[in-house]
Amino acid sequence: MRAAAVDDASVFETERIMSDAVAPDIHLMSEEWSTFMALGSNFAAHDTIQYSEREYARGIVHVNCVEGFNARVRCTVAGVFHHISPRQADLYLIEIGFRWSQCAIAGQAVRKTGKVGRLSASCGNRLFQPDSSSSC
Repeated sequence: MRAAAVDDASVFETERIMSDAVAPDIHLMSEEWSTFMALGSNFAAHDTIQYSEREYARGIVHVNCVEGFNARVRCTVAGVFHHISPRQADLYLIEIGFRWSQCAIAGQAVRKTGKVGRLSASCGNRLFQPDSSSSC
């Protein structure tokens, strides 16, 4: 998961950030924000969830992973960091994204350590597929 602090949420700035971080051959799933609607044609496929019509998922189309990550950021800031400086926000987001990405198959994160060898810790009940085609 990649995340960055953004000062300007304009179409131009969002396009610049997404072109650096997101491959053009992906299936973009977004909410109905006008910026995402404008950028959808830059990707292989684009489907939109319409919250205004009380639609939260349609087949494989959803934005649950992004919303879960945003909730994790809010909870981590409130519960661990308590406050983050706008100047250092990217570093905090990189750390939170790294921790999010450490959750492996079946919600287990396996980490190698010097003394014990391997540790396994629960990361909740979400599944993460370690290949590049994962939607989360």
